[in-house]
Amino acid sequence: MAETASVPRLQELAVRTHHDGTLVLSARRVPQLDPHNLESDVRRAVLEPLDRQLTSDPSITGIVLKGRFPLWFFAAAHVAIHRFLDKGFQENEHPHRPFWQGVFDPKLCGAVVVHSSGTPELGQIVPLSGVPPSAASQQVEPLLDFEPGHRESDLDECVVRFTSPGPDLLSPAALRQAMERLCDNETLNQADVVLLNGPYPAWLATGIALAIHRQFPHKAILVRALQDQGDVVVESGTPANYPLGLLLPIPEQECPRPPLVVGIVGDPNSGKSVLSLKLYHLLRRPGGLPCYRLDCDAYAPTAEWTLRGVGPEERRAWKETKKREQGGWTIEDEKNLALITSRIRKTPIDLLLLDLPGGDFSREPPQRIPPGRIDLFQEVDRFLLVAKDEKAKEGWTEELARIGKSKDISVIVRSKKTTVHETVTKEQVAGRKVPSIRIGQLDRNRLDEVTWGVEQLAKMIRDAVSARA
Repeated sequence: MAETASVPRLQELAVRTHHDGTLVLSARRVPQLDPHNLESDVRRAVLEPLDRQLTSDPSITGIVLKGRFPLWFFAAAHVAIHRFLDKGFQENEHPHRPFWQGVFDPKLCGAVVVHSSGTPELGQIVPLSGVPPSAASQQVEPLLDFEPGHRESDLDECVVRFTSPGPDLLSPAALRQAMERLCDNETLNQADVVLLNGPYPAWLATGIALAIHRQFPHKAILVRALQDQGDVVVESGTPANYPLGLLLPIPEQECPRPPLVVGIVGDPNSGKSVLSLKLYHLLRRPGGLPCYRLDCDAYAPTAEWTLRGVGPEERRAWKETKKREQGGWTIEDEKNLALITSRIRKTPIDLLLLDLPGGDFSREPPQRIPPGRIDLFQEVDRFLLVAKDEKAKEGWTEELARIGKSKDISVIVRSKKTTVHETVTKEQVAGRKVPSIRIGQLDRNRLDEVTWGVEQLAKMIRDAVSARA
């Protein structure tokens, strides 16, 4: 497939070998990748450095990918690694040894084993970050549904749809459960094409893609990419029909209308990230809204695991480490976030929640919406303004007025970390009255506690989505 040269290309991944024989291939910064360059990106950035390391270091037995890659890149890269290792064994290019493959998950503080020919076992968490692996929940059922696809084609398609189990972290043991379900599903067995669709953790999607590749090498494998408005081919299976990296449009019957984009804004440490996660999990409960949450902080995103059972010192150390690794905001980050948001608007969901960045408070006065982020804020239909005090409310109202978006402030959230008497009143903003909700318990240690105020805010969002139908 012809390469697309107009977008930033993925550079060769950094390599680091741990004392236990684990090779980590990582990228500090990942540009907005183009699926059409997938084959060459995987070859240049992943396989070439892997080949050199395996040749020079016979102690390597584990291969881990680490970085903020799209789901489809994780799956395609690990399938390519598996094929590369098999070919090397057959041609005696590398000594035959038991290998395992893994995906680093910062929520779990380690690499989840997605394929193993010995030890460690499939689904095991291997610590790599210097801290013990996070204790995942007891939720091990992967919540997979198998259904016929909607794509018009001569080939039979099976959609393997994943439904998030809720706010608890999914245990990597779900990977073993998923393998059992793959083996005996008739719809999957008869299909020529398999589409992975849903809010998969990277390790679950990658593990399933690897299992399908190994068990059904003739099948093409696609991964739904909301950020790219389509389905990306991560394993060709039948190259004449589905070349690697092909981006197929989402079937029209799955795209009824664009989603409502709700942006949550507020100063740093106002509770907006905690509020966004509470709303997201509440709105996505069984029978709820098809929605997607995007953390728009490219500098130091708030990983959900840092809000669960992690002490303030450990959380602060992790955030500082991420900042050093990631570096500061770049123009590329800001453009990518606006592009991603624009693309998700064209996908089959009802609601897109944006946890928007809090601004640059190293300046005086603070710059809440730097020039490079204006395009991102322009993508928002309605704003929830989270404010602890009048100064924050006035600051954000002025900034949104400057870019012509103050009229889109729909709700003021008066936030507190402690328990408060929660109320809904009216409040003046930008020359009109809007609902004002006092919400307490917006504390990182109380993420699972859904209060009356959060429920009222979720109801307002549901009503706004229904009004657009």
